[in-house]
Amino acid sequence: MGYSERAAQAAQKARVRQRDGILEEAAKAGARVLDIAEVGSGATGSSVAGSMGKVFFGGKVSIDDAQVFTFDSQGFPHVYIQPYDGLNPVPGFHHATLAGNVGQSATLTAKAFGRKRWLDDNGESIESLNDNPILSMAGKTLEWKWKAGTTEIELPWTVKLSPAENGVTELTLRAGRYGGFTTFGVGIGVFLSLSRSVHTMLASPVAGV
Repeated sequence: MGYSERAAQAAQKARVRQRDGILEEAAKAGARVLDIAEVGSGATGSSVAGSMGKVFFGGKVSIDDAQVFTFDSQGFPHVYIQPYDGLNPVPGFHHATLAGNVGQSATLTAKAFGRKRWLDDNGESIESLNDNPILSMAGKTLEWKWKAGTTEIELPWTVKLSPAENGVTELTLRAGRYGGFTTFGVGIGVFLSLSRSVHTMLASPVAGV
């Protein structure tokens, strides 16, 4: 067996391990798996070797494959996308559609000195969201880093709210690392809690949005 074949096998085992970790996390959060789709070009020997170096020594992350998980949590559908850089899982994205219109796009962004602020598309603060006690409480549970070996990926933003047609809001959460030793916790329970908080906020009048 050549190096490329061994590297591809190693990548596949790593991805199966992460997939199984996500399934275990989902079960604990009460999320039922409806589908898992594999997308991407497939890991090569060079991409695997390069990604191993990035984990231990740092470096720029690239994406070559992803797993797309579709869940149902008591009638609430949501999706998690887990990208990979060779062997390594990198920050993924949770997504769901919520009833209620946020009115304008909003992004929870890390500002100077660690301040987390909701900003519009022009970078202006959205005070009605920043002052909302429901969102403020939910925001305290969010991770802003993805740690792998000596590499630490800082997330410049974690949450996006986007108004869509038919009076609904698209919710996206970028996953920090929520624990895990041999696998990466991706925060499925945190996303479900955030979804409930945003839904509660949308069900009330949002002044100024």
